[in-house]
Amino acid sequence: TQCTFQTGATSSSETSGLASTSPPGRLKPFIIVTTLLLLLAGCGCFCCYWLDLLDGGEEAYGIGHKRPFGTSRHPQLPVPELADGFPPPGRFYQEQVRQLRPLLMRGAARQTRAFRMWDDDYFLQLPLDPNSSQVHVETTKKESRQQRTYDTPFHQFVRSYNTSGHYMVASMPRFLAPDFPLPWSLQCPDVAGALVEAIVWFSSGGTSSVVHTDAVDNLNCVLRGNKTFVMVDPAVHGHRVPIDRPEGSYSSMDVDSVDFRAYPGMADVQFYIAHLFPGDCLYIPFKWIHQVRSYGRNIAVNLWFDTALVRATDNCNEERPDPAWLIDTASFKGFGYRPPTDLFAETLRQAAGQPVERLRDIDRHFLQFDRTVREMMEILARERDEL
Repeated sequence: TQCTFQTGATSSSETSGLASTSPPGRLKPFIIVTTLLLLLAGCGCFCCYWLDLLDGGEEAYGIGHKRPFGTSRHPQLPVPELADGFPPPGRFYQEQVRQLRPLLMRGAARQTRAFRMWDDDYFLQLPLDPNSSQVHVETTKKESRQQRTYDTPFHQFVRSYNTSGHYMVASMPRFLAPDFPLPWSLQCPDVAGALVEAIVWFSSGGTSSVVHTDAVDNLNCVLRGNKTFVMVDPAVHGHRVPIDRPEGSYSSMDVDSVDFRAYPGMADVQFYIAHLFPGDCLYIPFKWIHQVRSYGRNIAVNLWFDTALVRATDNCNEERPDPAWLIDTASFKGFGYRPPTDLFAETLRQAAGQPVERLRDIDRHFLQFDRTVREMMEILARERDEL
């Protein structure tokens, strides 16, 4: 084999060929900068990789580290289920509301007109005035509480939600309210007088909420698509879940990647997880911590009600559901209403002179106490009425 090495000057043809492939002088700085940026990006990824290895991941911090909210080394706790719809009001109030126990009611909303009729074609054929059919819309499916929102005619939202990725979160419109009866479990005069708000949640799916609590009781019914509710009993694990935005009763943690280094208590939390399918309803007790995800084209209705205002449950509709008891005949207090628990917390803040961050832990310890006070008030009210 012969190898020929050529030294010396390069031929003119080779020189011209090399010159033709060399970048113009004005492009050289751009190429140099781009190359440096790519090297830095590669180095950054490499460093992140090794930092993750040094971090130890789940091996160091436990199952659930940097994973979605609801992932835990502990087994999931079962949510009590009812297979045949809503329980009667008296039983619901005694066994769920008073005991602060969630309840998954399979197929409870299947008998509603909303379950049978609510689809895009039905919505678009409703004779609506654009000016009087405005609904509230959020612009991001992953809730942040800082996202841009706007109001738009309902028909406009229905035509665009599949492509815009926007999410309707609106008080029950009057033109939809006749399609949804008051759930049987709430068919009591006193409970009907304690309704705070009814909300319609409508999206193309893929939404996720922040981790949060409600200052009132919550009944959520899925009509289209699926939802998963991840819940935490505040009386057991509330001190481990950081509700660090007390002004909105929610957490700033990333629900898709919970960092146990920032929130070490989360490693020991045990979760209740409920998977809802079309027609299912879930009762979420007062102050229970929860986070919600939706899948597929999704429509749900939730009712907030304040059982602190309920004085009696002995005059409820215990025989059978009344389909004529519709939401549009009920009176809702609205978001401006201040629940007694909020007023109580405000009184504590003023009396103790403590910041909200310190008192949010105190609030958790008053959960059971608050229920006891409610029951005592009911007994006193009954005795007063008898006198």
